[in-house]
Amino acid sequence: MGPIRRRGNDGHRAHRSWTFGRSGWATAMVIALLLLGFGLLWHAHQRAKFHQLTTPEIPQTTSAPMPGGQEAILLSRVALVNDAEPEFVSATVLPGIGMQLLQASLAVPEQSVQDLLASVPVSDAAQMPPDRVTSAPFHLRISTHHLREKPAGDEDLIGLSPATDAKNQTLVDGGQAAGNFGSSNSRSGVSATVEITLSGRQIDMVARATNHSEEGRFVAFEWNPRFALSAIGGNQARLYVPSHTAPGKLPGSSATGPNGKFAAEGGDALGEAPFDLHFTLLGHDYLSDGTYIRLQNGDRFYLRILGLGDSLRSVHAVNDPASHTLLLGVSSMDSSSEAEQQDQTLRPGQTMQWHLRMEVLAVKSPLGPDSAH
Repeated sequence: MGPIRRRGNDGHRAHRSWTFGRSGWATAMVIALLLLGFGLLWHAHQRAKFHQLTTPEIPQTTSAPMPGGQEAILLSRVALVNDAEPEFVSATVLPGIGMQLLQASLAVPEQSVQDLLASVPVSDAAQMPPDRVTSAPFHLRISTHHLREKPAGDEDLIGLSPATDAKNQTLVDGGQAAGNFGSSNSRSGVSATVEITLSGRQIDMVARATNHSEEGRFVAFEWNPRFALSAIGGNQARLYVPSHTAPGKLPGSSATGPNGKFAAEGGDALGEAPFDLHFTLLGHDYLSDGTYIRLQNGDRFYLRILGLGDSLRSVHAVNDPASHTLLLGVSSMDSSSEAEQQDQTLRPGQTMQWHLRMEVLAVKSPLGPDSAH
């Protein structure tokens, strides 16, 4: 029995020797792989690429260019569910270019959202000359002379100037954007503020001017929106300008146009012919808060531009079928009246305000087109 045990002991020792040998090879292989890994890391570090092995590569991006050097302000709201009335859903404002209203978008029942103004997309605005960016510019004309004379020294305080301290805030039914134009940058010593407020039924545009100089200034506020005909009903859109005087051809214009049919009750369709007309001595009825003009898109909606107080005294209407646009320039100045020139005088220390409102209302609304206020 003794020899048998020795053979058993020798076999056990042989098995342990083989296990130790196999374990030693595995350990050596692990050590070799670790050394190889450290060698690769050291090589990468020496070539200044260590961070590329430890940090994921982030693609380089550039910020979108900003019109006038300032970011555009988008005022937006959500249209009411199942609402049978048209609603404004957004307004884009450019504080870098005079707080100009670049676009106003309208949600119309059973239609897609309509962009009302014939403006370029905001993504293209920074690539274009400022005077070609917006199709609805504001102007605050300031003069030490009679406004009708329009001397070379006249100043447009808002125009294409960048606003300072531009800000925006969210409101219950939309939002508001505001910007300042300081008197330190004004030759006339006049400062101004512009506020644009979006809600479901209207967009309000308010401008205020303060005279910091020691002499009076003649001041007039203008807004010149150019509407896309496709958004307002094409050449069948009806224009109504309540006016006590027949429109006359604007001096210097080469376009001929229709007679006073747009001033008649209910107005008339734009038609296919171009026209360039000037309306003065605007009227309003007892339901209105001021003078107004109105556009009707078939049986879908009315757009009404209302001047609260004396903010709207004359209208310049230009129909341009070739470019598929309709210009409706509105002004607080009526050059036919000497008395109104005195009303437009901003005296030292005085502040003057202009308030324009663009309203939308369904044609079949029980309130009627002249009750949207």
